[in-house]
Amino acid sequence: MKLGHRLLFTAIALVLVALGVMAIVTETHTGSSRYSGVRTLIGDDAVWFGQTCLLLAVLPLLVWVPRARVGLAVAAWWLSLVAWLFLPLMWR
Repeated sequence: MKLGHRLLFTAIALVLVALGVMAIVTETHTGSSRYSGVRTLIGDDAVWFGQTCLLLAVLPLLVWVPRARVGLAVAAWWLSLVAWLFLPLMWR
C-alpha cells in the first residue's frame, strides 16, 4: 500500500478520534440517521459512543501493521469490538 493511501486511512482515524474525544469531553453527541432523524446522546450514552469511536478508529490504523501481522491484528481488533459491544449486555 502506498504512503498516500496510508495517510488517507490515518486521516480517517483522526476524524474518528476527534469525534470520540469530543463526545467524551462534552458528554454530548448529536447525530442524524435516515429513519430516526436527529438524535442527541447525553451523559453516559455519549461517553460510551465516544469510547466506541475510539475503538473504531483503530481499524484504519491497521494499514501501518506489517503485512505478516495484519490477520492477527484484525482478529484482535474484532474480538475487542465484539467484547466491548456485547459483554455489557450479557452482564445485565
